[in-house]
Amino acid sequence: MHAINSLVRTRFPVLITIFVFLFSMGGCDRQPEQPQPEEPSSKAPTAEPATGPLPVWTTDPAVLEKLAGYQDLDNYQIRPPLEYPLARTVAPKATIFAWSGPLRPDQTAPMITIIVAKPMPAQKSPEQIMQDLLDGIKRRRQDWQQSTFERGLVNGLAFLRARWSGTEPSKGWNMHGLMYVAQDNDALIQISTEDVEPHDKEALRISEAAALTFKKN
Repeated sequence: MHAINSLVRTRFPVLITIFVFLFSMGGCDRQPEQPQPEEPSSKAPTAEPATGPLPVWTTDPAVLEKLAGYQDLDNYQIRPPLEYPLARTVAPKATIFAWSGPLRPDQTAPMITIIVAKPMPAQKSPEQIMQDLLDGIKRRRQDWQQSTFERGLVNGLAFLRARWSGTEPSKGWNMHGLMYVAQDNDALIQISTEDVEPHDKEALRISEAAALTFKKN
């Protein structure tokens, strides 16, 4: 478990970014280590207009065999990727669940994280919150690209989804990631995954399949 927690802290800046965001929600003045020059927050991309019922997003049946059984996450459940141990951390106003795959020789590893935070930040829409989270990753990347927000249903919960890519400057890694954000009453749900080339396509395919099994108990 110690190795998993160390990986969570040191290998995946997206999780650190979310921690900083959550602390700011709680009124803490804590800042990220070695901050980069501040940039204005991006305007949240307009999600695809809802012209009818939201599309239902479901897991690719071909990937189900690569997922473990359902695991309880307090009021929710998910099927994480096989052989990804769970590390759980309780932070101010939030619970973080992180699953990490095997560490590779290049010191990278696939990972998927879920944060359930309460209460939702006041006077901010899910679109604004999602863009804030993406901006936190963007500040640590070069050659940033980000998709338009999509809307869809995952087991009855309405989610926003966005994909991104960028280069990690200190190591030169070309990275790709995926983020889902939803509001469930007074709770903020954020599901995030990222990986480096050339491992990203298969790893994100499995992690997104896991994300699409997320549901309420």
